[in-house]
Amino acid sequence: MNFHIIDGYDELEKYEEDFIQAYNDPTIPATSIPSKLGLTINEYNRLRNRLHEDGKIELRRRIRQRNPKRLKKNKCYSLTRTGWFTYYQIVRNKKYYGTVKTEKQAKKMVELMEKVDWDKSKFNEIKAYVTENY
Repeated sequence: MNFHIIDGYDELEKYEEDFIQAYNDPTIPATSIPSKLGLTINEYNRLRNRLHEDGKIELRRRIRQRNPKRLKKNKCYSLTRTGWFTYYQIVRNKKYYGTVKTEKQAKKMVELMEKVDWDKSKFNEIKAYVTENY
């Protein structure tokens, strides 16, 4: 059996130029590069890491953007039941403000408290207005 051994030969060297062009092109997704060049994931990672160490490519950074649909505003009130009674507690940043009887009143209380920048001294005035009108 005869073997032909070449010292320092790496099979991935033939993909370097195509890989650099594909990786530096922002229109090509990084996930499609291995299939485009016929590489396995392991070969892709080895080639990417080696080219980065040599300074031939700059690693892509995945920038995750927040989905505005998933951003949820804290409602600042919660339903509380004690025996036969149900009411809504208004709490913001672990500070207790008070209670009201209905969810509609609680929503209005939170809305009005936000307008006065959650000033506790004005809570009783706002509560009297809300319970009278809602």
